Amino acid sequence: NVGANDVVDGNPKIILAMMWIIISKFQVGDIMLDGVSGKDGLMLWVQRQTASYGEREGFKAVTNFTTDWQNGTAFLSLLHKFRPQAFDIDAVNPEDATA
Repeated sequence: NVGANDVVDGNPKIILAMMWIIISKFQVGDIMLDGVSGKDGLMLWVQRQTASYGEREGFKAVTNFTTDWQNGTAFLSLLHKFRPQAFDIDAVNPEDATA
């Protein structure tokens, strides 16, 4: 259960989860273009942007918005794709992640 205290206290997992629910429900969920839903279109875009990162040791191809995001490698792959100077992706050890 999510309470107001979680938000007020700045619980990052709760806040990010709530943001994703709002985005997916009100922005992505209602889109339908050429027979493809907004969520499926977003997944296809993420897969295209992160395809080469799935070849790295410990990283894997993104196939869903739940378990594939738990250790952070999908998110880091997406960040690195657009801002490679932000951090050294080769220094990322997926085994150090906490889910």
